[in-house]
Amino acid sequence: MLSSKLQNYRCQIKNIKRTQITYKINDNSQNYLETLSLRRSYSFRSLPRTHYDLFPKTLTAGPPPSGPFHIDTRALRHEFLQLQALAHPDRHATSSKQTAEQESALINEAYKTLQNPLSRAQYLLSLRNFEIKEWEAGAADVDFELLYQVVETREAIENAAPDDKITLRKLKIENDERIKQSESVLSHEFGSENWQKAKTETIRLKYWMNIKSCLDEFETST
Repeated sequence: MLSSKLQNYRCQIKNIKRTQITYKINDNSQNYLETLSLRRSYSFRSLPRTHYDLFPKTLTAGPPPSGPFHIDTRALRHEFLQLQALAHPDRHATSSKQTAEQESALINEAYKTLQNPLSRAQYLLSLRNFEIKEWEAGAADVDFELLYQVVETREAIENAAPDDKITLRKLKIENDERIKQSESVLSHEFGSENWQKAKTETIRLKYWMNIKSCLDEFETST
């Protein structure tokens, strides 16, 4: 399944010849020159089919089940910055700036989706036509134990004093562990092509990520 952006991108790009760009990269506060040679001979068949195809260095094996669900986000970001440097409109002639802008937007969308475990899981499900509908994440469709944990954690956050860093730290550690466990389950289910079970676990992860957002907001406001 191709996004509307990718479809539009595919229609406009026909052939971009070999380009070689030398640019500066800041790594551990040391500037060094790295020459990247990018061969782009895009055709309808060679255009990226999924977000994973845009990051061949980091995501060599592609999406699950051929590749792992877990992603090295540091390596992903490094490759993302390299690709964005190559696609930056200012590095292209006026006639190809529009194409460069579309490429940059596509790379940015792919990175934003893949670097977060929840959006990554939702994206992988969409590739298999297992999108999560809003009503599916409702209270009636989630097991009681999960709802109890969510309500209990939210109440603990609301009742915590602004300066009670010990309680907030404890809640954050507990929730981070839930997220970690959920990612582990998703790794197994996606790897085993159990799309329905992966969908159920993604709904659970969505609750834990919402709790994480609440904790982060509370921490920022104190």
